[in-house]
Amino acid sequence: MHLCSFPDCNRKYFSHNYCSKHSWRFLKYGTPHLPEKTKEIRLCSVLGCNKKYKGKGYCVMHLYRFKRYGTTYLPKRIKKPKKIKLCSVHECTRKLHAKGLCSMHRLRLKKYGEVGQASSTKGDRGTGHISETTGYRYFYKPSHPNAGRNGQIAEHTIIMSKILGRPLEKKESVHHKNGIKLDNSPENLELRVSVHPNGQDLLDVANFCIKFLKEHKNDIKIMKKLSTNNLPAKVWC
Repeated sequence: MHLCSFPDCNRKYFSHNYCSKHSWRFLKYGTPHLPEKTKEIRLCSVLGCNKKYKGKGYCVMHLYRFKRYGTTYLPKRIKKPKKIKLCSVHECTRKLHAKGLCSMHRLRLKKYGEVGQASSTKGDRGTGHISETTGYRYFYKPSHPNAGRNGQIAEHTIIMSKILGRPLEKKESVHHKNGIKLDNSPENLELRVSVHPNGQDLLDVANFCIKFLKEHKNDIKIMKKLSTNNLPAKVWC
């Protein structure tokens, strides 16, 4: 029996000294061997895109954009203005938090059983709040240099810093002359300083006093006027 001339092929001869399979390859490729598959990888036609081709010359992403927007570029997003719901308390312009109230009135309702006035009692337009621990009146002014981490600042500190025209330093404190902590009229306030030099050398003490008087020259003049009631009757915060 005449067999295929291809090595290790035991098939029956068909034509061109090959079996039907190898004869078909010989006629198609010019050789009985299968050519190596060299599949061409097509890329997206958009400039700068190296993703694989999917259809219509684009990758999956750009094809989706082309079908949806008619272009391969994303259109500018126009954000719709959100409807801001306000607190249900009359003349309150704060955002709604829960149960028809803003966070401030919601807290008041839970704490005191009533919503109270529309405006804040701790801000510039409010009356402040009195601390149960210290007995001082506090305001919420986070932008003030002397405000604490929670944004609270005592009323007497605000008034004294306005009298001096500068924020108070760490070494300075305000004293109430008559002992009434809520009496924050300028004539009742007194600036006190708790700073002193180290050691007992007379020359060091003298130099410290000269330096201190030069630094607080204007403050001393203001406090003298305050003690003789030459300043305005009230300096409000």
